[in-house]
Amino acid sequence: MNVNKLWIALLAVATLWSCGKDNDLTDRSKFFECKVDGVGYEIKGLFAYAVESTIDGTIAVYGLKGDGSETIYVIIPEGAAEGTYNLGKEEDGNGYVVIDDVSYTTVDDGGTGTVTVTKRKDNNVEGTFSFTAFTVDGQSIEITDGKFEVEVRD
Repeated sequence: MNVNKLWIALLAVATLWSCGKDNDLTDRSKFFECKVDGVGYEIKGLFAYAVESTIDGTIAVYGLKGDGSETIYVIIPEGAAEGTYNLGKEEDGNGYVVIDDVSYTTVDDGGTGTVTVTKRKDNNVEGTFSFTAFTVDGQSIEITDGKFEVEVRD
């Protein structure tokens, strides 16, 4: 099994495992959506979420398919205050895509984009994003019209 798929599957299981009785797993108001090379990508409910790092305070906003086959996420710098952040190799944050066992990132040369946090209140974060990401061998992918409204989980 590809290491990325294994990581995604473990993350999904850990997320499900950590949900308590107070969490409504059918909450469809939380979402993560964008276009991937012009094709719609939409995740609602349980698999649209964010996690704050206990190491550096960055926030990773995820939209992942339940079967682990596709994942898109954006890393927002420490604190994730309202504002716009650049994505890229030498920038504040990063964008990542894993589709069909192929990994793309803004960390590779040429990767650029932005993420804008439009609202941050309590354990919720909302925003928009777009970026161009690359594989290590130079294949690119365009993520456009991205937006999210997710819960930041512990």
